[in-house]
Amino acid sequence: MAEIIFFQARSALDAKQNLNNFIEHCRSELTLYEDQGGFGVDKWHYTSDGRAIAMTFSKYNEQNDPYNFEPMDEPFIFFAKAYIRYTQSEKQVKSVGNRMVVLRLLHDALIEIHGKADVLKTDGLVQQKVRDLADARYKGSAVLYRYGQALQLLYEFLQKKFITPSLPEWSNPWQRQKSKAEQTDKASREWQEERCPSFHHMLSIADCFARAETNEDKYWSSVFILLMFAPSRAGEILLLSIDCLHHAENGHLGVRWFGEKGFGHTIKWVPSEMKEAVIEAHRRLMEIGEPARAAAKFAHDKPGVFYRHENCITPEGFPENKPLDALEFGMAMNYADETISRLKAKVSNFNNITAWNTLGAHSSQWIKKLREHGNPTYEELAKHTYSEYKTQDWPHLPSTEVPVWKSLLLVRDREFHTDFQPRAFSWVLPDVNQINWQLAPREGMKNPTKTLFQRFVNSR
Repeated sequence: MAEIIFFQARSALDAKQNLNNFIEHCRSELTLYEDQGGFGVDKWHYTSDGRAIAMTFSKYNEQNDPYNFEPMDEPFIFFAKAYIRYTQSEKQVKSVGNRMVVLRLLHDALIEIHGKADVLKTDGLVQQKVRDLADARYKGSAVLYRYGQALQLLYEFLQKKFITPSLPEWSNPWQRQKSKAEQTDKASREWQEERCPSFHHMLSIADCFARAETNEDKYWSSVFILLMFAPSRAGEILLLSIDCLHHAENGHLGVRWFGEKGFGHTIKWVPSEMKEAVIEAHRRLMEIGEPARAAAKFAHDKPGVFYRHENCITPEGFPENKPLDALEFGMAMNYADETISRLKAKVSNFNNITAWNTLGAHSSQWIKKLREHGNPTYEELAKHTYSEYKTQDWPHLPSTEVPVWKSLLLVRDREFHTDFQPRAFSWVLPDVNQINWQLAPREGMKNPTKTLFQRFVNSR
């Protein structure tokens, strides 16, 4: 993402000038979503966890049809696009849908109160109408609390940027509802019983942890041990750091945890019966993830330099800008032993096109791009792998200041693949789907990943 130049409003200017300057700043200085048409289109999207999240600048529609919609009225639509581009440029978030909802609420309230969708006319009457519309459209919904948070941020933004500096202070009127996991009514208890693991399941995971022999089984059973000792969200465990264990003076063990949904940093205390298991799970994850953490730290400390691992066959001192032949490239990129053996048996000149085609250069777009100006160099491989594995939060874990190379769950790409070697130069975090797939079979797939339980049943 390009460097962000933040908009600085001037209190000396009138509101209209500040609004126009803000919109022009976002239109000309920021580039996010420009490749999708920018301000010239009424729908943007971004991809998170493999899922496209749409941002449609449309009027409220009960059918919520993303393909048939009526755009917001001018001039409000220009402010809406500027606000989304600006806030998403600061940090792209999946909750952008909440921002779109409150922009529609404000758009419609302005029309009902003042007859025109002009954000400059936002006042206390409009704020009350926004609340009325939200109550009517989303009555009783648990998400109202989230919309209230988004509204509060929007109103504060309008005040701080001197677009509506005299706007009354506003606080979220909707209370956060308890989750079904916390409620005790009949429907919630049935929901809990359906989704919570049984005592048999818990014992089965403990048995898998005790009997694990492969790194794959050690890794995933350790993940589940850390999720078992206290109620936790699967996504939260991805934020654990290598120094997460907390040994209290009284002998109790805690785990430094970062809670999602606004809960932030906390310590979760480990029951004494699970203390040794949690310590062992931490040790196993430390050991398995060490190569990935080393690769991530190297990429951060030495940008433009390829991580030379044990499979690299070039001599010491091989220049970063010297072209690699097909064999040197294949070894550096951790091609499968079968492919390397086929390459050695098929050709003697590792610089010719046959050698490169054996590695798939004729069909792999990423290799074609690397070889666009000749054989790739280590420097080009470093740039390729850096762009492949860094995330939008690089060099930190999401929502924290913890460096990626201090992540407890970090592993290499293809770490547990049955047919390929791990990519020694890589670092990745599992996602919630992968955690779920270790517990329940994936339906509708030709060759689904075996669950932790299936591996133990089939191998013992």
